[in-house]
Amino acid sequence: MRPCPSAPPGELLGMGRRRLRPGAPGTRRPVLRFLVRGRRVPALVADSHYSIDVKAEATFIAPRSNPEANQYFFAYRITIRNVGRAAAKLLSRHWVITHGDGHVEEVQGDGVVGEQPRLRPGEAFEYTSAAVLRTPIGTMHGEYRMLSDDGHTFLAPIPVFRLLGPGATLH
Repeated sequence: MRPCPSAPPGELLGMGRRRLRPGAPGTRRPVLRFLVRGRRVPALVADSHYSIDVKAEATFIAPRSNPEANQYFFAYRITIRNVGRAAAKLLSRHWVITHGDGHVEEVQGDGVVGEQPRLRPGEAFEYTSAAVLRTPIGTMHGEYRMLSDDGHTFLAPIPVFRLLGPGATLH
């Protein structure tokens, strides 16, 4: 990953953030539904004392990219939602960035976009950041290290998401 023009080398570019409140659109807890012999069983709410849900969406940004110099700029939006029963603070991040040529980079640091948000049950925090790859395709995944109010440290996995630039195809 090449450094972003306004970010220190080896860092991802923090671009924006917002806090989502419980009850706001898009803040419902995940619901699991089961079918038993063709009949729907009442919904069960996913419930764990320490549980963080992470969603990611990536977008290729052509005006900030320079394919001739093998620089492909991707912005991504992350939503971190506390679906557990304990409030927790995001302490640090660990990203694994894989370029289309197999090159792997890791980025670690405190918080996200300069913050260490504390999320009560049902709350969410959303931010936008970016990465520059040397290929038009790649993936990112990782984890957030969280600290609950009762002193328990746990990891919140960031699922793999794809970075797809111009002409990138999946096989």
